[in-house]
Amino acid sequence: MKNKTATIFIIIIVALFAFFMLKESNNASASEKKIREEIKFAELENGVQKVTLSMKNGNYYPKQFKLKEGIPVSITLDKSITGCYRSLTIRNFGIIKYSKNVEDTIDFMPDKKGEYTFSCTMSMASGKMIIE
Repeated sequence: MKNKTATIFIIIIVALFAFFMLKESNNASASEKKIREEIKFAELENGVQKVTLSMKNGNYYPKQFKLKEGIPVSITLDKSITGCYRSLTIRNFGIIKYSKNVEDTIDFMPDKKGEYTFSCTMSMASGKMIIE
């Protein structure tokens, strides 16, 4: 009787563990899907792709955005961004620019497709731009 009780107990523990692992896996998939859905194309205004970055949870927001290859880009850092975060670096495009205020823009031509990291010069905050 003791062996049968122990076996049933072990089966219940294993089943509960499997249930919680499956549930956590589904939650991760849902959050990954949400992140993918949040990646949006930059706003197109007068032939220029406009991106405004702000701060959220100690990092740039949006953390990821999409651009179209061959269309000029203008990035603005809003007033929520302070300190070294105002110095934006996009190494693959040779950009290191300090934005003193919200009127300053970081302008460039996205001339190669791919995924590129942007960050502050100290790499304390970062994000990704996807050029299609």
